[in-house]
Amino acid sequence: MERLVYKDNGYIQIKGYENKTCYELCESFDSNCNKCVMQKVIELVADYQNTNLTPEQIEKLKTRHNKLLNDRRKLKKEMLKMMNYSWYDKEDEEQ
Repeated sequence: MERLVYKDNGYIQIKGYENKTCYELCESFDSNCNKCVMQKVIELVADYQNTNLTPEQIEKLKTRHNKLLNDRRKLKKEMLKMMNYSWYDKEDEEQ
């Protein structure tokens, strides 16, 4: 996967726009980059790229995660059912 952004000396750089600062990229610069939507997007893309996962791999992980959650629910239901039977007392049945 080709990287679109990277960090250089603590600054996030966009490939192809090297050495340009946020000031030059963001028309609505407001001395506080935390308000800059572009900065937040760039940080999210950089974090995503640091996972080294492709979109296809992420989709497979999401599918597997959902299946595991479903299996967990089924097992929990079965376990609760078994616990109810463990409290069953045969003497109660005879009365």
